[in-house]
Amino acid sequence: MHPFPRVRFGSPAFKQQVGRALRRRLGDRNAAASERMDAAEALVARQEAEKQPLRYAARQLKSPAPTVRLVGATRLVRLRDGRAHGPLRQLARRTDDPTLAAIAALLLVEIGDREAADRLARLAGRLDHRFQLAAGHRLTRLGHPAAPRFTLAGIRREGGRKAARLEVRHEGQIRVFPTVDGSHVANVFSGERPGHMPGNTHVSMLFVYWVHAARAFRRRGLTRLAMQRTFEEARDLGYSCITLDTGTRNPAHALYRSFGFVDVRVEKQLTHNLKHEPPRTRAKGVTVRLYRPGDEIRMARLFNKCYGDWFGMALKRPTRPARGDVALLACRGGKLAGYVTAGRHVDHATINELAIAPGDKRGEIAAALMQALHNRLKRRGAKTISLCHSGTTLVPLLGPLGYTSRPSRGVDMLALVDLPQFFEEITPLLERRLRKNDWSGAIAIRGEKHRAALAIRDGRVGVCRRLPTRADITLAGSDATITKSNTSAE
Repeated sequence: MHPFPRVRFGSPAFKQQVGRALRRRLGDRNAAASERMDAAEALVARQEAEKQPLRYAARQLKSPAPTVRLVGATRLVRLRDGRAHGPLRQLARRTDDPTLAAIAALLLVEIGDREAADRLARLAGRLDHRFQLAAGHRLTRLGHPAAPRFTLAGIRREGGRKAARLEVRHEGQIRVFPTVDGSHVANVFSGERPGHMPGNTHVSMLFVYWVHAARAFRRRGLTRLAMQRTFEEARDLGYSCITLDTGTRNPAHALYRSFGFVDVRVEKQLTHNLKHEPPRTRAKGVTVRLYRPGDEIRMARLFNKCYGDWFGMALKRPTRPARGDVALLACRGGKLAGYVTAGRHVDHATINELAIAPGDKRGEIAAALMQALHNRLKRRGAKTISLCHSGTTLVPLLGPLGYTSRPSRGVDMLALVDLPQFFEEITPLLERRLRKNDWSGAIAIRGEKHRAALAIRDGRVGVCRRLPTRADITLAGSDATITKSNTSAE
């Protein structure tokens, strides 16, 4: 239980009491090291939220109070400001407050100070386990020999018993929990997902749908350990690849890239203001009508014709549009040339599906279809309309109609687990593409870790795990390039 100030939340009195509580916690020599470090970082966050200039932090370095000097140095060292180095080294050498000295040493290790790393390694073993994990993460990045003592596998309770472990559960899914002192402090959850490839080919795919670390245990490498174990489990269970969805602005995007994930599909949002309609055009021979029961069969065929060769796109089954949606079909010469379905929420409409048959009249068909859609949506009260799309085929069709494109920040990522197995699973696709080609020979694919070879003869494909001594074609590059090229992402 912690005393809570009985004042209005966010008021000046509230902020003043919170500041006093943080300073008391930072100066409390009996408090856990991780809690004192949290208090220092919270005080820095308050300075930044109040837009205090950096000279305020620089003045704190001259304070007679070591805790005040630590707060100022914490803010400056985060910005790689050299003025913090001297005061931090003085604090790290203190003997009257070893916890404060360890926090100062940790900050110095973040900027690569090897002398401070030795000091941190001596002090961290007597501090709480959360602080030890933070120290271990920094020491590991510096390559210090004492780092293993402060990792998830290395930290110990009094008496030598392990204080942390990596717990794995198989409950129809793979659930990985870094556990410290009996509590789950991070997790990575994953499960099987159909891996759709062009031509109705499928690969064995694991989908990571949840990655999280408790705020107090972030920046300690625990998510990285859990993700590494997820890859090991995927390999043991026979998956050839792993996929996940994230955002391009998510800090974890860089973490995923370090595990070999590449961006295979980056979504764009096409938006249009229905108040600003371009001049209406007439498409000769094109008629637009409302959906009628039974049309879903032809709509599914057209959708698969347009998008069936996209990576990760499942073949569409005939399904009726949702109740309340607008569904329009464009016909030309008695054949379905395009269709669109859209839903409306208050004054904004969202396009759910849009498919235009290939041909030299795609622009005219799209214009007739979309203008009819816009008119119906405006009569229902819609003011704007948008569409999320990951390809480039629709941009030239919708651009002339007033749609603007911008990144939606959503991205699908994929990492290969076993390249030879991946090739074995897409062999039907490769053989279908080689059916009209009489070339035979050996192809070697050489990445940093991903390696495989293809033996092609009479339109048949064989996969080898070992590279041949001589190959007719050799494809060499980074693992990211190998992944992108072999998943049609590049």
